[in-house]
Amino acid sequence: DTWVVNRGEVLAMHLAKNAGIDVVGAKLLHPVREPILLTSRFDRAENGGRRPFLSAHSLLHAQMTNRFDHLDLLRAMRKHCLNFEVDGPHFWKRLVFKRLIHDTSDDLSKTGFVYAGNDRWRLAPACGLRPRPVPVDSQHGDLDHGSGQRVTLQTLVEQADAFGVNPVQVRLILRDQLNTIVYWKQWASEFFISMSAQDIQQIEPAMTNPQTQWARRLLET
Repeated sequence: DTWVVNRGEVLAMHLAKNAGIDVVGAKLLHPVREPILLTSRFDRAENGGRRPFLSAHSLLHAQMTNRFDHLDLLRAMRKHCLNFEVDGPHFWKRLVFKRLIHDTSDDLSKTGFVYAGNDRWRLAPACGLRPRPVPVDSQHGDLDHGSGQRVTLQTLVEQADAFGVNPVQVRLILRDQLNTIVYWKQWASEFFISMSAQDIQQIEPAMTNPQTQWARRLLET
C-alpha cells in the first residue's frame, strides 16, 4: 500500500461510530511502530457460537457477476429483514458516510446480514470503512462496482425516502456526520491512531472531497 491503510481504517471506523453508525470494533495493536489492525467479529454469539451470515449477493440470490444496485437490495431487505425501519436508515447513513470520506469501495460487496431468528435477518455492522487518498474531480465520485452506476451523495439524498429517511432526518444526519468529520485531524493525531503530519496531508483530499463540500452547501440552503 502507498498509504497507511490501517490507520485510515481505524480513523474512519472511529468517526463513523461517533456519527451514530453501527460499526464493528476496530483498533491498532502497537499503533506507533507496527500498526496491526484488529477488528471484532459480528458473526459470533455471546456464548461463542456462530451466527449465520449472508452477503448482499446471497440475500438477493445473485451471482457476483450480476448487476444490481442499492435499490434492489432495499427491496430484498423489506422482504427479509426483521426490522426494515431500523436497517433501512442505518444503511443510508453508512452509504452517506462513505461518500463524505471518499470511501470508493463497492457499497454492496461490504454489506452483509446476520440471522435474527424466525427466518429473518438484520443488517450487520459496518466494517472496512476507509478513506481513499486520491482526489476526485467532481461531486460525482467514483464508480460503484456493484451496480455499474455512479451513486452520488445527491442521488442518495434524492432517494432517501426509499430507505425510510424523511427530509428532516436527511438534514439532521448530514449535519451530525459533517460535525463529526470536521474533527478528523484531531483524532488522527491521537495515540490510538498516530498518524504523522505526512499521513494527514495525504488523506486530506479525501476528507474534504467535493461531495463533502456539496453536503455543506445543501445545509446552508
